Amino acid sequence: MRGCRAAAIGFACVPAALVVAWKLFEAWHFAGVVPAAIGINYPIAIDGISDFREGCGMAVFRIDAATKRDIRSRGLAFSKDAGHSRKANDAYHTFSSWHSTPDPAWADDDQTLLSPGLECAKLDGGLRAQLESAARTAGAYYAYGPEKALLVVPELGIVALSYNG
Repeated sequence: MRGCRAAAIGFACVPAALVVAWKLFEAWHFAGVVPAAIGINYPIAIDGISDFREGCGMAVFRIDAATKRDIRSRGLAFSKDAGHSRKANDAYHTFSSWHSTPDPAWADDDQTLLSPGLECAKLDGGLRAQLESAARTAGAYYAYGPEKALLVVPELGIVALSYNG
């Protein structure tokens, strides 16, 4: 009887351990895409859709206090060291020059620079609305990379990664 109980507990724990391991891997993976010049504390939301090779979604992280201070004191100049992800320095992990919101390319559209990832992610409605508002109004900063966009919102203390591909 004792052996059966231990086996049942083991079988119940394996799926839970796999879910936790996957969530930790996701946080590590997406944090690696954010440039090191943007200090992050922890993930707020990560969600998306993916198959074996491609995917789309959002990863939102809380930025650290030093990054918030740096952005407040330097404005857009904070981004001079934010051209590459923390995980790699190759072309795929490079970001374009940074700009202040809103992006004029999306001015007459119902979409925003985050839309490709937002369409695939199930984010809390309040967070989604905050991100869309930040992308449409002054006060945030954005950059594009291959198959991705980053939005830093100092007022909310977050950085959002939208990916599609």
